[in-house]
Amino acid sequence: MILRNPATAANGLVWTGVVGAVLISPSATNERLAILGDAVFQLHLGSSVLAPALARAFAQDLPKGSAGILVSTSPEDSARAEAVLAACKSAGIDVAGKETVEESAVDLTHALGALKEKKASGLFLLTPPRLAGIAAAQLSGTWPKAKIYGFDALDPSGQNAEARGALEGATYVVADYAMNGAARDSFETRYQKAYGEAPTRMSVRGYLVGLSVTRGIERGSLNASMLREALRTQLYDSDEGRALRALKPLVPAEPERYVIRSGKAVPAAPFPLSP
Repeated sequence: MILRNPATAANGLVWTGVVGAVLISPSATNERLAILGDAVFQLHLGSSVLAPALARAFAQDLPKGSAGILVSTSPEDSARAEAVLAACKSAGIDVAGKETVEESAVDLTHALGALKEKKASGLFLLTPPRLAGIAAAQLSGTWPKAKIYGFDALDPSGQNAEARGALEGATYVVADYAMNGAARDSFETRYQKAYGEAPTRMSVRGYLVGLSVTRGIERGSLNASMLREALRTQLYDSDEGRALRALKPLVPAEPERYVIRSGKAVPAAPFPLSP
């Protein structure tokens, strides 16, 4: 069973616990979905997936640069900072320094100035949207032309005009997939032909789930129990992936990445595929 609406999770528990069906959610982002049972799977893009994509963007833009990290004290941002640190280490990015600020802060100039003094080439801004807007506005006086990287808190649609202008050129990733290469081209062509419009985020998610189920069936899954075991082999090989039973795409795909241009989020070109 494919669960499109996370609000029906209680019904999913009945299906998986009583009937024994496999439940797959293409859209749920609530990490508690995993408590419904070991037959529940999802397309969850957590920090262990998003942070490496952001680090790759940094390395692509600033191949010899070092990173500064400004992070709020919120549990979510602290966890993301740890993921970014690990991703930087894996990508060979030197971390010049890290500054932590309270969620209630209104003056970030000291923290920003400290990171600039440490010769950071770019800034990972890991804060709630309010602090992201404040930091962006204060960068003009403390760290002009700093290259900014972050997550959905940088979405310009949630910022005022001053912050949008200050975030010009910033790069951020969101918890949705964008397919790459031939897989993307093939899917977009077939979808356009069938429906007369470009694929939506949900259609991409549905397609990726369909590929996972198809792979399981092609490999001999004759019942729910066998399909569940087949899907387990498709999880991200990380603690987060296994705990949340997060399916890894079977075709080249990356978290969606945006660059802010003229106050708007513009899809970034996909990363080059490995030879």
